[in-house]
Amino acid sequence: MLRLLAVSDAEWWPVVACTVLVMLTSYLLFPSRHAFPPGAPTQAADQYPILGALSYITRPWDFYRQSIAQSRTGNFAFYIGSWSVVGFSGRWARRDFMESKELSIHEGCVALLPLALVVADLHVCAESLSPVVPYGPRTLKRHEAVAETSSFGGYFKKRIFRMLSREQFGRGLPAMIRDVQSAVASLGASGTTDPFSSIYQLIFQLTVRNICCGEIADDAILLGRMRHLYEVLDTSFNPLMQAFPFAVKLLTPSLWRQGWAGARMWWLLRGVVEGRKREGRRREDPLQYLMDQGDSMGNILGFTTGAMFAGVFNSGIKSGWLLCYLAKSPYWTAQIRNECVAAVARYSGSSDTIDRGSSVPDQLATLPLEAWEKAFPMLGLCLKETIRVQSQGNFLRRNVSGRDIVVGGDVVPNGSFAIYHVEDVHRDESIYKNAEQWDPARYLPGRDEAANKYDYVGWGVGRHPCPGMRFATLEIFVITCFLLSTYDLTLVDELGADVEELPAIDRNNDYPAKPAVPLRLRYRPREESAA
Repeated sequence: MLRLLAVSDAEWWPVVACTVLVMLTSYLLFPSRHAFPPGAPTQAADQYPILGALSYITRPWDFYRQSIAQSRTGNFAFYIGSWSVVGFSGRWARRDFMESKELSIHEGCVALLPLALVVADLHVCAESLSPVVPYGPRTLKRHEAVAETSSFGGYFKKRIFRMLSREQFGRGLPAMIRDVQSAVASLGASGTTDPFSSIYQLIFQLTVRNICCGEIADDAILLGRMRHLYEVLDTSFNPLMQAFPFAVKLLTPSLWRQGWAGARMWWLLRGVVEGRKREGRRREDPLQYLMDQGDSMGNILGFTTGAMFAGVFNSGIKSGWLLCYLAKSPYWTAQIRNECVAAVARYSGSSDTIDRGSSVPDQLATLPLEAWEKAFPMLGLCLKETIRVQSQGNFLRRNVSGRDIVVGGDVVPNGSFAIYHVEDVHRDESIYKNAEQWDPARYLPGRDEAANKYDYVGWGVGRHPCPGMRFATLEIFVITCFLLSTYDLTLVDELGADVEELPAIDRNNDYPAKPAVPLRLRYRPREESAA
């Protein structure tokens, strides 16, 4: 019997290696969970042992609606891997969620928001100059408070507010106008274009110029290279990272794709920085400001990629949808064109460069920043409604207060995450009549369908409004006004046939998405383009 149990030294190492591997894998994949305390909402039914609510990852809006329907209060609890999460619905809970001082937006996003995970990983790797595997947020003990996991969140917020100040807007407006004019001219007199490609590319260029540098924005080759790297980073996220961040990063190609693209992006930015230092050149742009502040290349990379993810994707997709809606709406197109003419007439006396015999697009190029921010209320309603219809995904927070807190009448345990889905309010038929319909008139006096502060969350609300709202609005306004003043637009399909109805939106996307059925804009010159 003893001989049967005896194992030679040469035979021990595979057994030990397998045991260690199993233990390590179990630790990485299946970390311990905290149980939900009394007072937490009912747990969602659609969950699996160890994995948690996978449908939150694969079908987030369906999961959210089903969980609300199964809950007595409209709020619900669930797990994503080892993370405990509380979901909220309704106006009362929405208000508490948006106004809570104990819920951290940075800590929520860095764990459960795909693009924020990518940026956090890039920043850690760039700062250490090594291919480390960032672990991400850690599980908190019952009464343990935590500050931000890094200082990068505060750094990013400070820098982005500086970049998007009114002073910066005024300085950058002429270059923005030139970029838009050049893009419109490149379309030619007539033809068809995919707005989710051509306008997206223009938004990318404007974003690079206004959060990075002119050298890249002005060079088609460098701009194309940066966009390619951005798209690699954008598609490198594995959804299972939300449940098992360390293991999935380590065992899938995701981290390596991020590392490759991040390193290339680092070298691209470093080349511009070193070129300026070597040649003694200065340019009054965001990169120069970061250099003057003594920011590290890791911070510069993290800020640049973070700002691009925040600005390019949302503005690029929603500007395309806005133009599609307007191509199907002669009434609102006419309203915006009238605003263009009125703005030119009103502000023409403030500039010696305006020629009253020139075209409306030429005169739009002379408008001051004040005009772009005040003279287009109807266009503002169209953009607001486009954002409402097209916004998707969850707002994310984390309780880092060191104690359990009450939000919307239910307990959010310390260290747990909190979510609120934008569709809960933007699809609420008690607020928005025919909520699936694009109808900017719903915000006009007499209807006021989003009169309550918390009934529209397209730009954020409460303690965390979108810091890029003014810049995004400005660039979309400029693009839209130049296009509508230059061309008549018709919405067509890939074959050039008129599109009667816009395709349905997949509400289970985490982000605004391109249409499932390809759309094109046919454009031809306007005959009434002279003021």
